[in-house]
Amino acid sequence: MLHSEEIIMKVLFVSPESPLLEQTGGIATYIAQAMDALLQAGHEVALLSWAWERELDSLDERWKYRLGSNLYWIPIRTENIEKYPGFSYDQCVAETLLLLLKEAITRFRPDLIESTDYTAPLHAALEQSRAGLWQAPCPIRVFHHGLSMDVWHADANWPSDIRTLEDFNREYCQLHWADTVVYPSDRAGRRLHDLGIAEQVRRKVPEPYRFPQIGHHPSSGALRHFASVGTFKFGKGADAFLFFLNQLMGTAYEPQQVSIIGGTSPSTFKDENFWERYLRVMPPELLDRTRYTGSYERKDLSSLLGGVSYAVNLSTEETFGYTTVEVIAHGVIPIVVAGSAMAEFFPNELQEGILSSPYPTQEEILRVLAFWEDARDAKRERLKFHVWDITRPDRYVRSLEEYITSDIPVRSRSSVRPSSRSLTEEESIAVLIPHHNDLDRLDEALVSVYNQTRKPDQVLLLDDGSTDPRSVAHFAALRERYPDLQCLHQGNLGLCSARNTLLSHCTTHWAVFLDSDDLLAPEFLAACLSAVEHANADAVIPRRKNFSASDELYGNTNIHTPFHWVYNHYRMTALIKTACLRDIGFRPAIRNGEADDWLFWLQFSLRGYQAITLPQPLFHYRFRKGSMSWPWSKGQALRTQESIVELLAEAISETSHNQQTPRLAQLGLYYRSRTEAVTQFDLYHPRPQHDENHG
Repeated sequence: MLHSEEIIMKVLFVSPESPLLEQTGGIATYIAQAMDALLQAGHEVALLSWAWERELDSLDERWKYRLGSNLYWIPIRTENIEKYPGFSYDQCVAETLLLLLKEAITRFRPDLIESTDYTAPLHAALEQSRAGLWQAPCPIRVFHHGLSMDVWHADANWPSDIRTLEDFNREYCQLHWADTVVYPSDRAGRRLHDLGIAEQVRRKVPEPYRFPQIGHHPSSGALRHFASVGTFKFGKGADAFLFFLNQLMGTAYEPQQVSIIGGTSPSTFKDENFWERYLRVMPPELLDRTRYTGSYERKDLSSLLGGVSYAVNLSTEETFGYTTVEVIAHGVIPIVVAGSAMAEFFPNELQEGILSSPYPTQEEILRVLAFWEDARDAKRERLKFHVWDITRPDRYVRSLEEYITSDIPVRSRSSVRPSSRSLTEEESIAVLIPHHNDLDRLDEALVSVYNQTRKPDQVLLLDDGSTDPRSVAHFAALRERYPDLQCLHQGNLGLCSARNTLLSHCTTHWAVFLDSDDLLAPEFLAACLSAVEHANADAVIPRRKNFSASDELYGNTNIHTPFHWVYNHYRMTALIKTACLRDIGFRPAIRNGEADDWLFWLQFSLRGYQAITLPQPLFHYRFRKGSMSWPWSKGQALRTQESIVELLAEAISETSHNQQTPRLAQLGLYYRSRTEAVTQFDLYHPRPQHDENHG
């Protein structure tokens, strides 16, 4: 093992939050503390970050000077977002970062790239790596600071729009694709376990913190000054704090002063603002003793904490809790709850000073406060030293040195199922085209097939009972134009039956279904086959680009994730092993387009097959009113719901194919139920009566 004096590490941080904009959140604090620790130890750091162009003038000059040419900054402009119609803001950013990331790697030559999991900024880079389009020259690790969906959940909230759900999914995928996932607390580690992150991929690394030089904090004696520090909202335990204060009224610990240090965030409950809720539920005498600071800058925290005896943080959702570290550093005693990340800051002899629940009994609160009042200064100093030791910057640097000098398996550059075999004997491809009464658009589809840079080995066209009188002559003309085109005919049995018939005549190793009104990009077959050689998957799913009535781009990656049970954007136009297609097949009873594609891909995962997504818009999907899938009918929605529920029941009890299947299905059921609850909200939300005077 090399020692720190023998190596100089070069670490590239990629984060949406940083000290450059003087942000006070936990991620920005970590980035500042981590970079400072590494620089102090003689290592090199670089930072890749971004913000809207209008924010460039407010960059912190101190960090700009310290980083110098190792600062890589993207000003986000409207054109960056418009370039990816259909993508969320965060997904647009991830795509936009690719070029700058590659430039930073070339110039800085890092030994390690570290990204936040929050907003998944390296999702696009890892997806390219998995598909063989680009390879990172060093390991990529993700630091688990917290997920967007966990923030929504903590605030008793959940989105109904697909783009936000896709952001949740991208964070999930980035964790699973990274070479290593770092977490700062056991509580955070348990969350990763729940998400199926393998034990061998995870490493616990407490976040660093350089304790400030603070003068002696005098004992507050009989003063009962309680504070909430940080954003005052549901997910941060604000409601539990109100409960705590009310429990103290009329006791020997009744607050003499209360400080709400930090801004508020909206709530989904009827009290939309927690400060307004505070004013409503607190006794009048306590309102006169309360100070509300609003948002603050970190440099002002020391003065804001002056005279505070206890900082109460009863959140159970945070992964680390820098505000708790800071109040301890300032000599304030924290009141926290068991099972939280903050409870891990307490040494064994101080465990009695932790509450067992966010909503404890009055008796327990009084017991905990009495514990801290006994030998208060000694316990406070013991806690302060313990947290100082946990968060020592040199300890963090040493863990990073050990990590970089160890043998790190680079999963982001490996395949789904690695194999050294050649595909020369197994690279034959068929394009299968079901058709019904769409002669004019059929010609365009066939042109896109025969214009492939890698020609298909078989092209099968099945006419499913067309009634257009031009059909016979048109098919005869097609056979003359394309001599190798195989034309099949059957009565009108529906799309799923047509697909089964096409499969029965397919003679190749791979197959691609193409509806007769859609198009393939010229490089579709070549690019998909190249991705297969890299990843050895059973299917390659390229991005879908709409045309005609919509120009949206679909770049979701939720296959093999819990979110695939919630929504689906995949169609059958993908490179798939013919054997997989025959094994799963299509249900002839589905004759009205009730999510036949969705059901196929869910069964694909349930049977243990593996797919990768290819981040190239190679499938051009004609989006037009009157098609089978738009607009979506009530019958399609109901039948789809029935089929998904049936499959969920099967997946939750599944043990034969994949031990992760029941876990993914349970999570999928949970996410699906939350999404349905939100979409049904309007049914239970009374609307004001129509006012005739105001139209």
